[in-house]
Parts: sequence; structure tokens; C-alpha cells
Amino acid sequence: MCAALPDDALRGLSVFARRRKLEKGQTLHWEGDAVPLALAVVTGMLKLASTAQDGSEQIVGLVGAGSFVGKPLGGTTHERITALDDCELCVFPADFLRDFVAMHPEMMAVLFEQAIADLDSARRWMRLLGRGSASERVAALLVEMASRRPDETRHRLPLSRSEMADFTGLTIETVSRQLSRFRHADIIALPSRDSFEVRDLETLTQIAGMTPGYGLH
Repeated sequence: MCAALPDDALRGLSVFARRRKLEKGQTLHWEGDAVPLALAVVTGMLKLASTAQDGSEQIVGLVGAGSFVGKPLGGTTHERITALDDCELCVFPADFLRDFVAMHPEMMAVLFEQAIADLDSARRWMRLLGRGSASERVAALLVEMASRRPDETRHRLPLSRSEMADFTGLTIETVSRQLSRFRHADIIALPSRDSFEVRDLETLTQIAGMTPGYGLH
């Protein structure tokens, strides 16, 4: 978003921007909270989750660096927003951002494009959850993680196996089994519980039925 602004507008925006850090596991907002701030993720990853009727958690989205979280123009959040790892956020007062966007249509265009991209990726993920196999779902999640740092082969995996199962609509055992299958096929390596290496991105992407760079926001 900031890259779309001319230097003078960027300086005006920076006057109101504040940095905020979240530790892994820290919740930023709860379901139903009013959100008087606009939040852009600088580093790290957040999860968006809601509570099912049985009290269990349902992860409905992942937000990484470069994306907005919550309500960029203010409002009430319908998800619980929690840090998956240590995060740094750029925070703006929502009322200020509303006025600022009105004066800078180039920023509105960026926010609109992001909203469309988020909607498209949400629809794709819904189709995958509705019709995709276990291998397609797990592969899609790994491609999503890898797409955040496309120039690297080793990537962080901030989701636990339980969270991966929740997000993909699978059991923990099924997720673990699919990861083992990919590892034995030398498509990925699993050097630790919280990281993975991509050995064959083309095959992984084909399994997921996606194109490289597709993200789940």
C-alpha cells in the first residue's frame, strides 16, 4: 500500500503510523471487538479464527507481511486475531485512514485490489475444502507458506499439526500422513517441526492444483 504513494503523501502517513509488536500466541482482537485501528502486517503471520458452536476453534484465514488485518477502515471484527509467531504491525487510527484514503485515490485502488484478491483466494480455498483431496489441501497450504518467500527453499511453518488440520478440514493423523508422503517422495523435507524445505515446487504445485504465488489471505 505504501509503495503506491508519492513521497509527500508517504511522509504524511508516517506521522500517524505507530509500530506494535505481538509475541507468539498473543491475541490482538477478539470476536465482536470494535476495531478503531487499521493494522498492516510488517513481519510475521497472524491467524484469523472463529469459535464454533461446540466451542472449538475454526481457522478461517492466515495473514502475512504486506497485508491488512481486521477492518482497515474501522468497524467490528468477526474473527479472533492471534499471532502465530512474533509479529510487527504498522498501526493507523481508522478515522485518520478513512480521511487519508479519500484524499489519495491511489491508496483506495490498492485496498480495492487487495479486497478482490482476498475474495478470490477465499473462493478458491472454499472450492478446495469442498472438493479437494487430503493431498491437495495439504499441498495447497504448503504452497501458500512457500509463496511468501518465493526466493527461498526453506520456510517457516508456524502452524502446529493441529492448526494445519483445523485449517484444511482434516484430522491431525491425515495431515501427518500427507506430510510423510511428500517427504518420502522427496517433494519436501522436514528439518524440524516448525519448518519445511521445498525440493520440488512444480510437483507440489501440481498436486495442489494451483499456480505458484497463489496465496490464502
